[in-house]
Amino acid sequence: MTLTSPVCLFFLLLLTSIACISADDSQPRQVYNYGNNGQVIWMWNCDWEGNDIAQKPSTGEQCGGVCIANPQCNHFTYYNGVCYMKKAKLPTSLNRLTGAICGWVRSRA
Repeated sequence: MTLTSPVCLFFLLLLTSIACISADDSQPRQVYNYGNNGQVIWMWNCDWEGNDIAQKPSTGEQCGGVCIANPQCNHFTYYNGVCYMKKAKLPTSLNRLTGAICGWVRSRA
């Protein structure tokens, strides 16, 4: 089979298409991380818009625990030294925010 055969060309086109699709950074990457002994799930470069109930200075590593400590908080965004605690049934407005961390408390989602 040569590189110009129809089968090879098909697979080359398929791989090129997959590479182009995966290079799209217009949406926050859905790479989940676990923190606080698995109690929270978080992601990089995203923000849950709105539904703020409180805010507290913290580090990114502390923000999940800050949310857990507030019984009303079910999701959070950390940005520029502040943990934004949030409450909503289904946080649906996820936006890209470079340098931010967003996440949720698993037992309260």
